[in-house]
Amino acid sequence: MYRQCTGLFLALENDSRASMNSSILIIEDEDRLRKNIAAYLTRGGFTVQQAANARDARSALNAAPPAIIVVDLGLPDANGLELLEEIQAGHRRIGAIVMTGQPSPESTLKAARLGASVFLVKPVSCRQLRDAVIAVREKLGGAGMGHEHELIGTTSTTGAP
Repeated sequence: MYRQCTGLFLALENDSRASMNSSILIIEDEDRLRKNIAAYLTRGGFTVQQAANARDARSALNAAPPAIIVVDLGLPDANGLELLEEIQAGHRRIGAIVMTGQPSPESTLKAARLGASVFLVKPVSCRQLRDAVIAVREKLGGAGMGHEHELIGTTSTTGAP
């Protein structure tokens, strides 16, 4: 069973795919989850910024646009899909991963149309998120090949081995 990325973690596997530095913006209002994801990805060699809401995300994007965003759909000051649409309109080359605790077919399809490559259903394990970040980074490396809106996958940890 996957462990949700909310508790303490003991070690991060050394993964050469993560060693290339990539900048990531985590947009998540749950403090503990956001901080644990950021710590885990930082230990894996990523440069991570954090935003607890859409306002902070906009500021971070204006200061230093990341290569990849991880956005929660249920933010306190905006709908995550609307924020994703806004970000993609202004920063077309940013890779996107969407997370939600309340998935729907409509939100999955809209996220894919807006350029999200991965749609994760909470609870999300840190390893699962790291693998999604690596997949998006690899996809961005091949951008310009007609795959800009290809959905890499949707994942739910509920009942997963």
